[in-house]
Amino acid sequence: MADNKKKKSCFKDPIHCLFDKVKGVYKSIHKYLTGHDIQSLHMFYILLALTIAPLIIFNFEGAKRVFIVLIVLSPVWLTLALIFTIWGIWMDYINLKFLADSKQESQLYEIVVPKTITKSPAAMELFFEGLLLTQGTSTEIDKYWRGRLRPWWSLEITGINGEVRMYFWCWKRFKEHVEAQLYAQYPEVELIEVDDYSKKIEYDPDKHFALGHRFKLAKEEALPIKTYYDYGLHEHADKWETKIDPMVNVLEKFALMQQGEQMWLQILFQKSDRKVAEEAEKTIEKIYKDKTPEYPAMDGSDEKVKGFPMLLPSEREKVEAIQRASKKPSFDCIIRGLYIAEKEHMNTLRVQSMGKMFNYYNGFNELKPFDGGASGGDYPWEKLTLPNLHGILKDFIEAYRLRSGFNVPFKKPTITLTTEELATLFHFPSEEGRVPGLQKSQSKSSVPPPNLPTE
Repeated sequence: MADNKKKKSCFKDPIHCLFDKVKGVYKSIHKYLTGHDIQSLHMFYILLALTIAPLIIFNFEGAKRVFIVLIVLSPVWLTLALIFTIWGIWMDYINLKFLADSKQESQLYEIVVPKTITKSPAAMELFFEGLLLTQGTSTEIDKYWRGRLRPWWSLEITGINGEVRMYFWCWKRFKEHVEAQLYAQYPEVELIEVDDYSKKIEYDPDKHFALGHRFKLAKEEALPIKTYYDYGLHEHADKWETKIDPMVNVLEKFALMQQGEQMWLQILFQKSDRKVAEEAEKTIEKIYKDKTPEYPAMDGSDEKVKGFPMLLPSEREKVEAIQRASKKPSFDCIIRGLYIAEKEHMNTLRVQSMGKMFNYYNGFNELKPFDGGASGGDYPWEKLTLPNLHGILKDFIEAYRLRSGFNVPFKKPTITLTTEELATLFHFPSEEGRVPGLQKSQSKSSVPPPNLPTE
C-alpha cells in the first residue's frame, strides 16, 4: 500500500518526488559520514584526491583542463565557500556567546540513592520524559540570531579508587525542574551539589595511561538495544530477587577500580527531532518485503505474484520491538567512557572491560566503542587535524569536562536512544543488586522540600 501511494505521488509530481529521493540519498550519505567521524573538511580532501589523483596518473592533459575549469569558476565556488565559512563562524560565535552567559552556568550534582529501591526502571523513564525540553529554540530568530541552544543533560558514573558514584549535570537554572521530576518518582533520592571530579586530575602522558571511547550504534537507529522491558524488569517490581538487572554488571566494572585507577562514564542527552515513527515504518516494510516470497503468475506471463510474508519468530520479535520503540520519545545522545590510571597501576583488563561494558544490552542493536587507530576513540584520519595521540586524549578529556558534544567547541556525531533505552542504561539498582562501593544514603527515605515546583 505504501509503495502504491509513493508511485501515485511520484506520477503526479515527479519533480518533488525526485527532490525527495535526492534528499534521502544525501541524508543517508551524510549520516554514514558523520557516524564515522568523517567531517566536512576531511570529505573535501577525500573528494579532491579521488577526483584529481586518477586524472594526474592516467590523463595528465585532462588534469590540466580540470584545473583550468576550477580557476575559471573560482569566483563562484570561492564565493560559496566564503559564505559557508562565514556562516559557520557566525553560528559558532553566537552559540559560544549564549553559553558564556551566566544564565547557562552549570553544576554537577551527586545522586545519593537510598539503601532500598523498589521501583522498576520505568520510573526512571518517566523522569527522562520530564526532560524533553526545547526551551529557547522555538523560532528561527532564537536559533540563528540570538544563538540560543536547547538544554542538554549529563548522566555520569565514576569508579575512583574502588568507590562508585552517580552524578547528574545540568544548567543551574534547571535544578528545581530536575528535582521536581526526580522526586516525583524517587522521593528518597538526594541531589547534592559537589565539585567536579573530572577537574581533580590533570592528565600527564608521562605519568598516566589513558584511553577514551565514544560509543555508537552498530546498526540502524530504528533497531533498539536490549532494554529493561526485555529483561522483564517492568513486571513485579516488588520481587527484585527474581530479576536480572544488567545495570549491576555495569556498576561492578566501576567498583573494580583499585588505588590509582579511575573509570568515568558520561551520557549526554538532548531532546531529539528524529522522526522515529517514519524510520520504524520503513524498517518494518523492508523486513516484510525481504520475507515476502514471489511466485510465477498463473496466466503464464512474466509477472510475479507476491505471497504472504513468512516471518520467523525472531523476526516477529524484532518487528514488535521496533514498533514499541517507535512509540517512545527519543533523545540525541553522546556516550563517552574514559579509563585513566597511573602507569604503575594500569590494568589491561580494565581497559578491555570499559569497551565491553554495554555488551549486556546487545539485542537487535548494539552499542560499540569507536575502535580507531588513535586513543580517544577516533579514527586514524583524525591524526591529520590533531597534533598527536596525547593531543587527541587531552581534547577528549576537555570535551568530557565541558560536557560538550552537541555544539561548539567539541561538536560530535550523535546517536538516538528512546527513553526506554536510556532508562535501561542508567537507573538505580535495587537492594538485591548490591554493588560494592556504591555510595548510598544511610536513611531509608527522605522527604523532598515542600515548595518544589510541579512543572
